Amino acid sequence: MKLPMHKDKPVILFVDDEAAVLSSLSRQLRHQRDRWCLEFESSPKTALQKAQELDIDVVVSDMQMPGMNGLELIAAMRRFSPEAAYIMLTGSSDLSTAVGAINDASVFRFYTKPCPAELLEEGIEAGLAARVTAQGPAEIQKTPETRETAEIRDSDLSDINNTIGMAALDHLSLSVIVVDPAARVLLTNKSGGALLSRSDGLSMSAGEICRASTTSESEKLHQLIQMAAADPQENEQGSFVVSLQRPSQKRAYSVLAIPIAAPGSEQAQESCNPLVALYVSDPENQPLPSAEAISRLFGLTRAEARIVHELVKGASMDEAAENAGVTVSTARTYLKQAFSKTDTKRQAELVKLVLTYPRLSS
Repeated sequence: MKLPMHKDKPVILFVDDEAAVLSSLSRQLRHQRDRWCLEFESSPKTALQKAQELDIDVVVSDMQMPGMNGLELIAAMRRFSPEAAYIMLTGSSDLSTAVGAINDASVFRFYTKPCPAELLEEGIEAGLAARVTAQGPAEIQKTPETRETAEIRDSDLSDINNTIGMAALDHLSLSVIVVDPAARVLLTNKSGGALLSRSDGLSMSAGEICRASTTSESEKLHQLIQMAAADPQENEQGSFVVSLQRPSQKRAYSVLAIPIAAPGSEQAQESCNPLVALYVSDPENQPLPSAEAISRLFGLTRAEARIVHELVKGASMDEAAENAGVTVSTARTYLKQAFSKTDTKRQAELVKLVLTYPRLSS
């Protein structure tokens, strides 16, 4: 029988075999002790024993631990705390591991270490809210807007690992934020999580919605996500790139949206909305390549490179043509020539190539 202790406050259990990590978490979250009962364990076996004794609301576990890894611990804990929300922390930047955690262990959130304290607190708050509204363990994080995403998570693990790995995470030095069509944040890499926590042009609301700094900018971002989700076969006339302004007055983010098709058969793909990966380039930390650099690296003429450069910055085709001093028809011709020279077929594909090209991000 579980002890009723601490139930005037929700119980948050942290499990990590590194004492320094637990000490850091304790310091960062000490201001929450009036609201939460914080429990810390360095041994997975001891943590499992505590799960049998206490009514735990949220578990925050490390992935790699001796004797029992995080997934094994969560699977065992579910026998005693089936309605708890489980959050995974890992030092690995391989988000295929995150997909496995979400599929195999129904992990509520997955963050790479070091995770900003603000982002972890938001995850815990969301986990507590999900526990309050959950009808059972299978209902955690399945809001009406995310049921299609939950169906994707029940698909073949190897297929979705390959899909996300190829479409979203092959260049982890960029900030990568994976969202559903409703702009709910599902996964981030380390840089993406840190970017959201700074709330300077992009942030995550209490409802886990990815938002920009103003209503109009958010509408522009959400329209971009919906366009990418609705039309995975975007052609050169479309553009899945926007520029988002920042309250700090620093140079604007360039955000590229890449749809991630649902794995499985064509019928399964038609029945599920795709996820969308947002590649966010911060020119303050990762300066966008100049038109001259693009010309040199990809063998483009100066005119072709100028159009590509404008598109990478988030300009529309009309804006790119105006800024380059050419007609829209001429700009489209330059873009088609750039497709041919870079072996790409779509505007989003070309922009992604430029943003993730190793020599530009080194």
